[in-house]
Amino acid sequence: MANHQIKIITEEGQFVEFDCAEDEDIISAAIRQSIYLMSSCREGGCATCKGTCTEGDYEIGKVSAQALPQEEQEDDMVLLCRCYPIEDMEVEVPYTFDRIAYSDEEQHFPAEIVALEKLSSNVMKLCLSRSDGEKQIKLDSGQYYDLEIPGTEVIRSYSPANIANKEGEMEFLIRLLEGGKFSTFLSDSATLGQTVNVSGPSGVFGLKADGFTPRYFVAGGNGISTNFIHGQVYA
Repeated sequence: MANHQIKIITEEGQFVEFDCAEDEDIISAAIRQSIYLMSSCREGGCATCKGTCTEGDYEIGKVSAQALPQEEQEDDMVLLCRCYPIEDMEVEVPYTFDRIAYSDEEQHFPAEIVALEKLSSNVMKLCLSRSDGEKQIKLDSGQYYDLEIPGTEVIRSYSPANIANKEGEMEFLIRLLEGGKFSTFLSDSATLGQTVNVSGPSGVFGLKADGFTPRYFVAGGNGISTNFIHGQVYA
């Protein structure tokens, strides 16, 4: 399968280049080469990895019409997680160069299930403890980890409810969905002491201080959150 050169150009004109095979999406190709472009769901549904192709041809895989409407596709806008190059490409992205992260090695590590508690009829608390000897948990706001169902290749992405720490602790509050693969695993077969393979953290969140339009943020999730204000707890 042929490889093509991908050039990602940020809004201030800086760029990063890497190779991408025709059967490989651009986000995955970048990660394979330790380059972490802005992305989130990596399933064509959230628009975090949206950019505009200014040169080259490509194919677009299955995407959400809300994330990439047909009129945007006609204007050569792409979701990099669903973009497969046919030839060398240049893509402009709407963020600055400092939002691109680099790593010599993508983090993959095993973690042990140390707590499993059903908090409500449809929310499960899953607590993991890193079990590879390393206890550093790195995490910035807006990031998530990929969790693999033991004995399968099924992966789901979740943002932890805790912050970075050196105790190897990770806590997830996961909404249980009827028929969901990870939900079924948590409800039917997950046990204390079981090992879950973890990858990450991935994803970024940024806010441009000099934006011209108002920004509104709506918090989504499982409906459970706790704030500590002056010693009081508000749920």
